[in-house]
Amino acid sequence: MPVNKNALLRYHVLDKCFRNTKRRYFLEDLMCAVNEVFGEKVRVISPERLKDRIRERMENARNIYF
Repeated sequence: MPVNKNALLRYHVLDKCFRNTKRRYFLEDLMCAVNEVFGEKVRVISPERLKDRIRERMENARNIYF
């Protein structure tokens, strides 16, 4: 579970991008999508932090069964 609302919102934005099979997202595109949602309220996410978050989500996704 995310610790704060910003993390939850970031996870929702990334999930929406990953589910969109009609478009291929690169790292810059993902960063823009996350930063668009936050606007000027929150500082810009760094590429390293975004890579870490994606890696965490992928590791957690292996343990989820549908």
